[in-house]
Amino acid sequence: MIVDVSATDLATAVLQGFSNPARAAALTNLDSMASSIVGAANWRSGNYIGSVTYRVGNSVTTVTEDKACDSNAIDQLAQAEVDTVGGGGGGFTPGLRPVSTVDGGINTGTVTVGDIISAP
Repeated sequence: MIVDVSATDLATAVLQGFSNPARAAALTNLDSMASSIVGAANWRSGNYIGSVTYRVGNSVTTVTEDKACDSNAIDQLAQAEVDTVGGGGGGFTPGLRPVSTVDGGINTGTVTVGDIISAP
């Protein structure tokens, strides 16, 4: 079975802010298809691990999905995206700000240990 993703489905997922709108639209359609086949309550309460093939335009992609119990497939993707917000960026220590040495009114771009220690 192939989960088709229409331009409308894709646009809706883009407007919802998903970082991968094609996958989000496919999972939304997968939830809809599975609910109509096994019933919404059964789909939501059960676990699913398996391949899902979805088509967006002329492109076909097969991925392995792992839907946990008591959720829909799209819920898993939404939670995964929330978990990654604000990640990365390393190297910043709260309370310190970049300070550069000013020589005669010209920013030299040089940062010394003294600048860092004396930063407010």
